[in-house]
Amino acid sequence: MIEKLFTPELIDAFGWTLLHSIWQGAIFAILLVLVLIVFRSFTSQSRYVVSVGLFCAFFLSVSTTFWMQWQTANDSAGLISPQIEHLSADDTFVVGEESDSQIYSGKENKLVRGQEISSLSSVGWMATFKDYFDRHLPLLVTFWFLGILFLQLRFLGQLAYVQRLKHYGTQMFPTSWSEKIEELEGKLRIQKKVNYLTSMRIQSPMVIGWLKPVVLMPQQLFQSLSESEIYAVLAHELAHIRREDFIVNIIQTFLCNIFFFHPGVWWMSNRIDDEREHCCDDLAIAVTGQATSYAKTLINVSEYQLNQQGTPAMAMAFSGKGNKKKGSGFSDRIRRLFVVKNGTGSFQEGFVTASILIVVVILGIGATGKTIPNAESISIEERQIETKFSNDLSLNEDISNTTISTTTTPLEVNPVAEISTVTSDEVESTVSKVKKKITTNDARIDALLIACADGDLDCVITLLNAGIQINDIGSEGFTPLMMAASNDRVEVVAYLLKNGADVN
Repeated sequence: MIEKLFTPELIDAFGWTLLHSIWQGAIFAILLVLVLIVFRSFTSQSRYVVSVGLFCAFFLSVSTTFWMQWQTANDSAGLISPQIEHLSADDTFVVGEESDSQIYSGKENKLVRGQEISSLSSVGWMATFKDYFDRHLPLLVTFWFLGILFLQLRFLGQLAYVQRLKHYGTQMFPTSWSEKIEELEGKLRIQKKVNYLTSMRIQSPMVIGWLKPVVLMPQQLFQSLSESEIYAVLAHELAHIRREDFIVNIIQTFLCNIFFFHPGVWWMSNRIDDEREHCCDDLAIAVTGQATSYAKTLINVSEYQLNQQGTPAMAMAFSGKGNKKKGSGFSDRIRRLFVVKNGTGSFQEGFVTASILIVVVILGIGATGKTIPNAESISIEERQIETKFSNDLSLNEDISNTTISTTTTPLEVNPVAEISTVTSDEVESTVSKVKKKITTNDARIDALLIACADGDLDCVITLLNAGIQINDIGSEGFTPLMMAASNDRVEVVAYLLKNGADVN
């Protein structure tokens, strides 16, 4: 089913990005734990900024990974398609009178040297996992896509529900509150026009909307609280409007839906929610000036909600996102009102926070994943393979002295291809050039040919980075591209063409 919606390249990019997002999300979640421990004496605003920064850096890292995987998949598909026509696997190249017994083919290249190279360069369980993952990419992407589809439909339903709350079962605030509301908006420097309504359909004070925000208060709660308590509740809700928390919450929920399978992402999101409420509590206390009365208001609202239904996830509620009643989140909010300083933070805090954000952005760009090794970078394991391989080949230098007999048999060609007339002088000249090329080659070119015949891309990359020329000719008169093409090694052919192999 998924193949009808996405191209193979897109499926490949999505699948490998999901795999890399697992370890990337774990790294950023662990970093957030460490940063919050270091920032435990900082203001809630500093912790909130760092939490959001790490969350965004994770998304930046995953986005970069997806772009790289998609480009790699497109490059591979673009290189293979036009070139395979010129490198048919049915074409056989024969040079020398003993070529029939030594020709490389898909079934006859199981030489001892090839087995040693394969055993040295194989990655073991990682290669097995990669092959298994490649085969099941469409199924994995299908399940992921269905999960996103379900959560996004739920997300749109919640948005529609909270928008409906603004227009049904609501009443305007009493006119006696106009002066107090205007005073409160002035203290918090609110520039937007805010509507204040009471509702029969909600159980917790909340803010809905971004461009045209609305503050909703439950009617029963509005009637049961004192004026000072209502004033504190309104201060908290207006703090959400001043901080533009509604739009941040929507983006945050959207990203959580994309990575619904990752517990580290959900944990980071919950930390952002907690720090957001702490920031609004600090602003509300700064306006009211009474931490004790504000804590009492928070307890009264929580008691009112104890037997009520939850708050919509898209609304910014006074009791916290998702209506965390008297759980650990509520207890932490009450406790910190008395033991944590409430302020905007010092210059030192701002400088440290900005420095960490810069490091986080750099980390987000650097923490990307690749499935195909880059020809310009050799891993430690590949370097070890190269060293062992070079030492082993030094014992067999007699291979480099092998030359082609001047008595040649007719070349086998594709019967469909056109045959041009070639004189004996031209044949002798060509064979002479090939012979001269072979006698000057390092013995490792034969190892490269075996790796190309076996389709061992990792070993091919290692040998090419060791200094072997990509268009060198082996002792039997083959180039690496000829060997890979004649054995249907599509991945190796694509890599050789990408790195300058001569198709002629």
